[in-house]
Amino acid sequence: MATQTLFINSYSGLTGTLTIKTFAPGSDAVVDSAIASPGTNNPSQYSASFTDLPALRYLQVLYSDSDPVASSYINVLAVTDSYFPESVQDTPTSVPTGARTVTVTVSDGVNPLENATVRFTEGANTYTVTTDVTGVGTINLDDATYVVAVTKASYAYPGTTLLVDGDETPTYTMSAISVTLPVDPNQSTGTIRCYDEEGSVEMGATVSVQIQNGPGTAGLAYDSAVWTETSDINGDASFVGLVQGAVYRAYRGTETNETQYFEFQVPVGRSSFLITELVGA
Repeated sequence: MATQTLFINSYSGLTGTLTIKTFAPGSDAVVDSAIASPGTNNPSQYSASFTDLPALRYLQVLYSDSDPVASSYINVLAVTDSYFPESVQDTPTSVPTGARTVTVTVSDGVNPLENATVRFTEGANTYTVTTDVTGVGTINLDDATYVVAVTKASYAYPGTTLLVDGDETPTYTMSAISVTLPVDPNQSTGTIRCYDEEGSVEMGATVSVQIQNGPGTAGLAYDSAVWTETSDINGDASFVGLVQGAVYRAYRGTETNETQYFEFQVPVGRSSFLITELVGA
């Protein structure tokens, strides 16, 4: 038997019984369900282990008790005797075993920021480190000039470079992002950050969503027209007024089609959330 571990990102500190359920596209039937747990180094990344999950495209949903709180659309691919979810794309392409010690500090200018991800890219190699409760993370790198990206939900950082030629102690200051919240308590604001092909935040990228299924509330009718937004200077595209509990398709690029899209469900009881990972032109 092959054991697979599926990952999904959400807000940290969730309570209740946490489970990840997998659904086949277009079906309300649960293919499989497993108990989920937060990561040790990244408590906003939840994982669950499955056994012999067939290679297929799934909608996976994280539940807190009976409430859906996050979702992502993934492909599970058969590779030798194991399976790997396509959505796990933040794994470093190389193991950081360099000769220099780089100690990063991330804050908002006043307070340290925990669980900020700092990425160092040099050529084809990318290395990542996550900050702890003091806003500090340590990584080993070789001498080189690295492109630095710092990411954390609800915060922005414009990017920079770092010359490593000895032990380094860089400090990065992130700016809090102001999110417009809907007036209707049954709606939510969904935000997604866009990056270009070189891994830098991208202004002017087009993202579209289109409702597929409502939350099942009798007496309401929803417009299925495509809703398009453009990313701002921080690379963020926001949709204010998504229906809680509804399922949407998300597209990136100037065209919507039936082959290159991802689906997500808007969390119930949350005024804002992060839209599932999306790939497109």
